[in-house]
Amino acid sequence: MRQSNTNIFFIGGIHGVGKTTLCELIADFFDIPTFSASAIIKAHTNNNFLDKIAHEPESNQSILIKGLGRLRADHQDLILDGHFTIISGNGIYPISVNSFINMDLSALFLLTDTAERILKRRLTRDSNLCISLSEVENHLKAERRHAEAVSKVLGLPLHLLDVNNPNCSTKFKDILIEIFQPSPRQP
Repeated sequence: MRQSNTNIFFIGGIHGVGKTTLCELIADFFDIPTFSASAIIKAHTNNNFLDKIAHEPESNQSILIKGLGRLRADHQDLILDGHFTIISGNGIYPISVNSFINMDLSALFLLTDTAERILKRRLTRDSNLCISLSEVENHLKAERRHAEAVSKVLGLPLHLLDVNNPNCSTKFKDILIEIFQPSPRQP
C-alpha cells in the first residue's frame, strides 16, 4: 500500500535505451518534473557515474530513497528515470526489491530497444566505451526479468514501451492519463 501522496512514475531501462529523451518529452507535455536516479545519487555522493558502473549499489539506493523523500515535499507528481538493474564491479546487479518498495512508486514503465541500437547510441556518446553487443543483450534480458519480478512484488502493472515504436510517447501519455488524469499543459 502506498504511503505517500506524491505520484512517482518510475521509468526504467538500461543505459542508452532513451529514458531521458522520453522522460523530458512527457514531463514537458504534462508539466511534471523529471529526475534521474543517477543525478539524485550524484548530488549526495562523490560518484560521477562516468564509467556507468555502480561501485556501492546498496548505499546508492539508500541515498536515492532519502533524496526522493526530499523531492516529495516539493512535488505532487514526478517522473523518476532509473534502472531495475545496474552494472556493478561484479556484473549485472538487480536493485533490491526493498528499494523499490521504499520508493513508494505509483507506476512502473520499462523502456526497451534493440541491443544494436542501444550499443550504437552508447558508442556515439562514448567512443572509449568497451562493451559488446552480447553484454548489452544480456543486460536487456536481466533488466526485463527483474522489472517483471519487481512489478509482481509491488502489485503494479509493468508497462512496456518499445522506443522503436513510433507511438511510444503517445502510449506513455495515454497510460499516464489513465493512471491519474493529469492536466496536460495547453499549447
